[in-house]
Amino acid sequence: MNEGVYEAPSTFLLFLTRATKCPPVRGVEVILIMRERIVVLLALLILLAPVMAESQGSITVGFDKKHGLSSAKFPELKKLLESEGYIVKDVDTVSEDIDILVIVNQTAPLSEGEISQLDSYVRAGHSLLIVRNAVSAVFNAMSTDDPLCTIKVIGGCDPFEATVNSTYFKYSREVIVKGSSLSLSANLPRFLISKEVWIDRDKNGRFTETDPRQSNLVLMVGQNYGMGRVVVSSVDFFSGALLSQKDNKLFTKELFSWLSSPSLAKRKYEEVRSKLSSFVNMKGDLDRVGGDSSTLLNVASGINKSLESVKAMIDRGASEEALSQLEAIERKINDYMSFVSKLVVVETKLSQFASYLEETRKSEPNISLDKFYNEVSRLNSEKRAVYEKWSAGDLSGANQTANSILNSIENLSNEAKSYVTEQKEMIKRMEEEKQRNIMIAVIAVVIVVIAVAGFLIYKRRKEKEEVSIVIKPPTG
Repeated sequence: MNEGVYEAPSTFLLFLTRATKCPPVRGVEVILIMRERIVVLLALLILLAPVMAESQGSITVGFDKKHGLSSAKFPELKKLLESEGYIVKDVDTVSEDIDILVIVNQTAPLSEGEISQLDSYVRAGHSLLIVRNAVSAVFNAMSTDDPLCTIKVIGGCDPFEATVNSTYFKYSREVIVKGSSLSLSANLPRFLISKEVWIDRDKNGRFTETDPRQSNLVLMVGQNYGMGRVVVSSVDFFSGALLSQKDNKLFTKELFSWLSSPSLAKRKYEEVRSKLSSFVNMKGDLDRVGGDSSTLLNVASGINKSLESVKAMIDRGASEEALSQLEAIERKINDYMSFVSKLVVVETKLSQFASYLEETRKSEPNISLDKFYNEVSRLNSEKRAVYEKWSAGDLSGANQTANSILNSIENLSNEAKSYVTEQKEMIKRMEEEKQRNIMIAVIAVVIVVIAVAGFLIYKRRKEKEEVSIVIKPPTG
């Protein structure tokens, strides 16, 4: 039973191991090309796990049962992964729908064609976890056989037994694993290394003074490989009861989160590209309401350039950085889409208000609308300022001005409707008053006419009576 340490500043880790040196890998024609130095501190995996958790439910983990052990051999691991939202299944072939391929304790050799397929699979953006098998030689690392032990262990160095010794790692408790060490033919980032052990050359299962001392033996390495990721481990830290001991569960969850990153980055990239297309399609909405879509196209062009940079990150294996950038770009697109939707509303409402004024002027020519036409002119000037701010990159200022315009349109619309209603009522009252006055005047005229006519008739009668009087001379 042996003690080892994952080297990280001021951190703690403990595991069980047996390890030894191994001759260089021979006959390997697949050349490992390091695209970028990766961050290997497990503490960073803790920080990155929340970034990947959002879409992690769609990640599929496939156990290659054709060349290694099936998931049935690791029920606790399968249960843990499924509880984290992963889809776990056994596979016979490498396929695009498998995000993480796991090959444990290789039971059957891979043909040259299968190795080439595996190489292309990882380079295309998938991940591979290799545990204690020969295929790791393809990635410049292979497991060893000679056992190691520490002098702290009494009764031998069985790698399948557990010990509890405090060593450095950033967990509240230690991590326990089991297995052998790795021999590397390339300078790969180490995930786990031993601290101080003795090679059990006589293989008697006990520490003796003649056993040579050894330290810093590699137990696990990880790297970017094309767009994908590979972890090669000589230690089986997730089988049987070991998974539930100490912080092995946390270690395992973070490891699979790290392996998930390339697939998550690719999917997020496609999601954001699709959202960018939706944003560009809003040009039609803006054009239909008479808006200026040139700024929209300029913004979309800038976002597309940012996506090209992110694609380059994904291609070189910088998945976490790409995910962070994609989330920022997605937020920006969401903000722009929300703004353009608001801009469409501004254009629509301003046009509707102007149309209302025109219709009112035609139907009610006696109502003065000069005040409201002046306000429309002012709002059109503010609208131009919205486009200018947006074009200059001041989206916050553009949003504020757009909100102000919408509030003004709402208030003006209500005010105009109230004003027109009042004016109509006033005009109606004036018309009614006018009609009454006319009626009174007509009645007065009629009365006058009747009075004059009566007077004339009376006068004529009087005249007739005077004419009918005859004066007779006196008789003599």
